[in-house]
Amino acid sequence: MVAEVFPIPAYDFVQVKLPASLQSVQLLQILDSTGRAISPSDFSIVSNGCLFSVASLSSGIYFGELVLVDGSTATFKLVRE
Repeated sequence: MVAEVFPIPAYDFVQVKLPASLQSVQLLQILDSTGRAISPSDFSIVSNGCLFSVASLSSGIYFGELVLVDGSTATFKLVRE
Protein backbone atom coordinates (compact mmCIF):
# COMPACT_ATOMS: atom_id res chain seq x y z
CA MET A 1 0.00 0.00 0.00
CA VAL A 2 1.24 3.51 -0.79
CA ALA A 3 0.84 6.30 1.75
CA GLU A 4 0.23 9.97 0.91
CA VAL A 5 3.10 12.30 1.92
CA PHE A 6 3.19 16.08 2.13
CA PRO A 7 4.70 18.59 1.70
CA ILE A 8 6.90 17.70 -1.24
CA PRO A 9 9.59 18.91 -1.26
CA ALA A 10 10.01 18.80 2.49
CA TYR A 11 12.15 21.17 4.52
CA ASP A 12 11.51 20.51 8.21
CA PHE A 13 8.62 18.11 8.79
CA VAL A 14 6.72 15.54 6.75
CA GLN A 15 3.24 14.23 7.36
CA VAL A 16 2.30 10.76 6.13
CA LYS A 17 -1.42 10.19 5.74
CA LEU A 18 -3.05 6.76 5.72
CA PRO A 19 -6.62 5.76 4.88
CA ALA A 20 -8.91 6.03 7.91
CA SER A 21 -9.59 2.29 7.83
CA LEU A 22 -5.97 1.46 8.74
CA GLN A 23 -4.65 0.98 12.24
CA SER A 24 -2.00 3.23 13.75
CA VAL A 25 1.71 3.28 13.00
CA GLN A 26 4.09 1.11 15.05
CA LEU A 27 7.43 1.71 13.29
CA LEU A 28 8.88 4.17 10.79
CA GLN A 29 11.96 3.39 8.69
CA ILE A 30 13.67 5.77 6.26
CA LEU A 31 15.95 4.56 3.44
CA ASP A 32 18.22 6.65 1.22
CA SER A 33 18.28 6.26 -2.57
CA THR A 34 20.79 3.38 -2.32
CA GLY A 35 18.55 1.45 0.09
CA ARG A 36 20.72 2.16 3.14
CA ALA A 37 18.67 2.49 6.31
CA ILE A 38 18.83 5.89 7.96
CA SER A 39 18.52 5.95 11.75
CA PRO A 40 14.95 5.12 12.70
CA SER A 41 13.08 8.35 12.95
CA ASP A 42 11.08 9.53 15.94
CA PHE A 43 7.53 10.28 14.92
CA SER A 44 4.31 11.59 16.34
CA ILE A 45 0.99 9.91 15.72
CA VAL A 46 -1.53 12.27 14.14
CA SER A 47 -5.00 11.68 12.76
CA ASN A 48 -4.72 8.85 10.18
CA GLY A 49 -0.92 8.81 10.01
CA CYS A 50 2.23 10.29 11.47
CA LEU A 51 4.42 13.39 11.48
CA PHE A 52 8.22 13.38 11.61
CA SER A 53 11.22 15.67 11.19
CA VAL A 54 13.47 15.55 8.13
CA ALA A 55 15.66 18.45 9.30
CA SER A 56 18.65 16.14 9.89
CA LEU A 57 18.48 14.59 6.40
CA SER A 58 20.62 15.88 3.55
CA SER A 59 18.88 17.08 0.39
CA GLY A 60 17.80 14.16 -1.78
CA ILE A 61 15.25 11.46 -2.42
CA TYR A 62 14.30 9.05 0.35
CA PHE A 63 11.93 6.12 0.72
CA GLY A 64 9.98 5.23 3.80
CA GLU A 65 8.11 2.31 5.21
CA LEU A 66 5.52 2.39 7.94
CA VAL A 67 4.76 -0.79 9.86
CA LEU A 68 1.26 -0.72 11.27
CA VAL A 69 0.16 -2.41 14.49
CA ASP A 70 -1.55 -5.20 12.52
CA GLY A 71 1.76 -6.02 10.75
CA SER A 72 0.84 -4.55 7.38
CA THR A 73 3.13 -2.00 5.73
CA ALA A 74 2.74 1.22 3.77
CA THR A 75 5.51 2.75 1.66
CA PHE A 76 6.19 6.29 0.53
CA LYS A 77 8.71 8.46 -1.28
CA LEU A 78 9.84 11.85 -0.04
CA VAL A 79 12.05 14.60 -1.37
CA ARG A 80 14.15 16.60 1.09
CA GLU A 81 14.98 20.06 -0.25
